Amino acid sequence: MATRALTPTDALSRQRNGIVLIDIRDAHERALGMAEGAQGITRETLEAEPGAHLPDREAEVLLICQSGLRSQSCAQALLQHGYRNVTSVSGGTSAWADAGLPMHKPDIDDDFAERYSRHLRLPEVGLEGQRKLGNARMLVLGAGGLGSPTAFYLAAAGVGTLRIADDDVVERSNLQRQILHTDARIGASKVASAAATLSALNPRTTIDAVAERVTSANVEAMLDGIDIVIDGADNFPVRYLLNDACVKLGKPLVYGAVHRFEGQASVFDAGRHRGQAPCYRCLFPEPPPAESAPNCAEAGVLGVLPGVIGLLQATEAIKLVLGLGTPLTGRLLHFDALAMRFRETRLAPDPACPVCAPGKEFPGYIDYAAFCSTPHGKPDAAVLSGRLHDVAQGGIVGQRIVRKHLLASPVSASPDCLRLAVGRLDGHRIDCLRRRPVYPYRPTSGRSARRTHRRYFMSRKRPVVRTVHRRKRPLGQHDRGRSGKHPAGRWNHACLEARR
Repeated sequence: MATRALTPTDALSRQRNGIVLIDIRDAHERALGMAEGAQGITRETLEAEPGAHLPDREAEVLLICQSGLRSQSCAQALLQHGYRNVTSVSGGTSAWADAGLPMHKPDIDDDFAERYSRHLRLPEVGLEGQRKLGNARMLVLGAGGLGSPTAFYLAAAGVGTLRIADDDVVERSNLQRQILHTDARIGASKVASAAATLSALNPRTTIDAVAERVTSANVEAMLDGIDIVIDGADNFPVRYLLNDACVKLGKPLVYGAVHRFEGQASVFDAGRHRGQAPCYRCLFPEPPPAESAPNCAEAGVLGVLPGVIGLLQATEAIKLVLGLGTPLTGRLLHFDALAMRFRETRLAPDPACPVCAPGKEFPGYIDYAAFCSTPHGKPDAAVLSGRLHDVAQGGIVGQRIVRKHLLASPVSASPDCLRLAVGRLDGHRIDCLRRRPVYPYRPTSGRSARRTHRRYFMSRKRPVVRTVHRRKRPLGQHDRGRSGKHPAGRWNHACLEARR
């Protein structure tokens, strides 16, 4: 039997004569406005249990949706259930509103409804989610390569307040990747340029431009009233400072970094989830040497790469506000633009982290510039709580300790597993290791891996070799290795594990 259809005007006349009008759209759609006097019952619910809502199968029923298509399908389904007098409203709610017929609308203006209409149609966002975004306050530290795309899309998405902090000015070399700025603004303050661009994009977003360099003295004032912090910094002292402040104040930190053709992103939320989520220091306890981490001006960066990573940061920030999906907490996402490939490294909180370990008092802010410029020497047994004591006595001193979460394997997961970097073990005795099983871990490729394996383990006559990912130093400053294939520094040393 073919379904019947009425114009919105005729449907209104029937409704005023006592005929039931049912809006079968989802709740988030009805929240944006519905025909006055209509009952809200979703299509799925009505088709599953029609008798619970329409006990009289002979009574006339009017169905309305957004455009008229779903109501026709629903009417056909009701006819198959034995209902004889079901009619669809042609054109749906859109035609009803265009005809100027009475509507029940939420307390939102036309600009809001039209500007965010695509968000409002998403069941996972809807009116309630859009209002959450409008009430959110975020700090974007840096109006450069990462801060530009992040702030641009957060403003477009309707974030209520964006505080942007940067003490730099626009230079011509910035325009290759920093999309908030224009050629006409060269020499102007970056935050002023950013405020002009973002206000033109979305006047509903409040831009709080702070033309200051973040320091230990003002970091807590910058984070005051902020819900989420976006890390768009280009140097290690600021990254460590931001991390420590976010842990202390319980703010989620959305991390991003770029290097030539590669990028990283993660969410560090240890301040709100002590012992469950890692912080930046859990991943990078110490910065790399300055000479092995050149900045963008020295190493260069693909112009579109900060856009990719910045959009990932904006996505994570929006997910945190809306409570959607699974955030990158406890995961480090790597992006290789040349291979167009993403890969993921799982991160675990460091129980010995000096900042976020459960029950540990905040140690206070330090001189971060000095911390990042001072060479970090070999660890001693006292610092490592005795874990290296027997190995140190045997004459072995590793260059660095490799955190447990950086090696994903059944061996490294064992609590009695000792991890040492062996990049500088030349000349040291390994007699003490001959008395216990040793499992050499090497990078996935390269001469250094083969040389390490041959030099230290082939003589033992029982090597067990496994492969793990090559570990790079933290991005944000840049790697440069011999021949461009094997970045130097402590983050890429081959590792050996000696079981106690």
